[in-house]
Amino acid sequence: MATVDYCVIAAYLIIVTGLGIYLRKLASRNLESYFLGGKKIPWWALAASGAVSNFDITGTMWMVTVLYLLGMKSWWHHWMWGVMLPAFGLAYVAKWVRRSNVITGAEWMLTRFGDDRGGRTARMAYALVAVVTCVSFIGYAFQGIGKFAQIYVETGWLVEMFPVTETLLTTYKAQTIAIAILAMSGIGDVTDPELVMPMVLQKYLPIGVKGLVIAGLLSAFMSTFSSTANSGASYVVRDIWQPLFKPNADEHHLVRYSYIATIGVILAGIVVGLYAESIRSIWGWIMMALGGAVIVPNVLRWHWWRINGWGYAAGTLGGIALALTVLFFPDMPMYVQFSVISIGSLVACLVASILTAPAGEETLRKFYRTVRPFGAWGPVRKTCELSAGELSDPAESPWRTVFNTAIACCGVTGLYLSPMYLIGHWYFQACMWLIVVLSASMVLYFTWYRYLPKEDFETAGDES
Repeated sequence: MATVDYCVIAAYLIIVTGLGIYLRKLASRNLESYFLGGKKIPWWALAASGAVSNFDITGTMWMVTVLYLLGMKSWWHHWMWGVMLPAFGLAYVAKWVRRSNVITGAEWMLTRFGDDRGGRTARMAYALVAVVTCVSFIGYAFQGIGKFAQIYVETGWLVEMFPVTETLLTTYKAQTIAIAILAMSGIGDVTDPELVMPMVLQKYLPIGVKGLVIAGLLSAFMSTFSSTANSGASYVVRDIWQPLFKPNADEHHLVRYSYIATIGVILAGIVVGLYAESIRSIWGWIMMALGGAVIVPNVLRWHWWRINGWGYAAGTLGGIALALTVLFFPDMPMYVQFSVISIGSLVACLVASILTAPAGEETLRKFYRTVRPFGAWGPVRKTCELSAGELSDPAESPWRTVFNTAIACCGVTGLYLSPMYLIGHWYFQACMWLIVVLSASMVLYFTWYRYLPKEDFETAGDES
């Protein structure tokens, strides 16, 4: 890179470091300030933070890699990325989460299972999964930043050892296909497809612009890195350390241990990144092995009244144990990993739930009346004495929910693929997928949006 590129990157790092030093004093006031910004961050900043925390160098490199190797067929790999989560959130579980009236997933466990030993064990298991997930994603980011540095810094191993470090969804996806097309047309002798993106940027970007783009990618890395580290540390302190060891700890003690927990999560992630063979290997393990470990108990907790805190904890912890075990079998296909781990987690859930007492009757009744999920809730539903209007509410129909979720998935698919086809000059396909987006939006207006609870809008208006 030219001197001007290094100057741009250095300026970015200096500004970020200065902001960190300035904000450190504000963050050290109490635990709420450390993790939640004192609950004084404006909505637009929260929205921007939530979007950019899902953009990073490693993820972009992996998307470009599969596009380079598979073309548009790589779309099916992107499903592993949870690209359909917005569709499921919008049409399936968002109303249930809102009605739960909780802030964190670990706190939700007490609402669903009760504040007894089973419920607290489920909360602890959820927190442990969250920490393992955060550590894994830090290792994933670490692997990517190290590979990226290999193209630009001769001592890339040094940067790898010590990383110093939704504009719009459509724009982000379009950039990846543009880089992949450039790679296919102008980059030869690629021995490691995961290095395609930094190689393209190195070859095609002019002086000055290159430094600006790399600074932007570093900011994407830092935003994801910091939010993941903070998230993992919050679970360690709030849901593991404080309940088990210091239930009466003051704010200064918790903030001090939050610093320690953050460093510990980062160091553990670095170790994971050092031992990972590639971005693909660690990403596949997170999505298929770790994902398989938690999917069954997290589905059953909404849809089956009989699963209790012990069952949830057994399924989750058993799944994690199996996910760690498959690390010793690196040649095992991903679909086999997912199937074995999911089935093992299911068996653990069922056995532990059946061998122990169900959650308290009052806890189950209160949860069902408040959230009203569909599924195997017959015995609880009979005791809740819901009104005829509540029972016949079309917004609560499981068939409508499934239909809306399918339509939303089609809309997200079109939103994802249309700009990518446009960048590749496949104009017909781009127009067709744009029509799919518009059609899905129109259908959802009549089948989903018009059935949203009016009290939600009234509450939002009162709060504003």
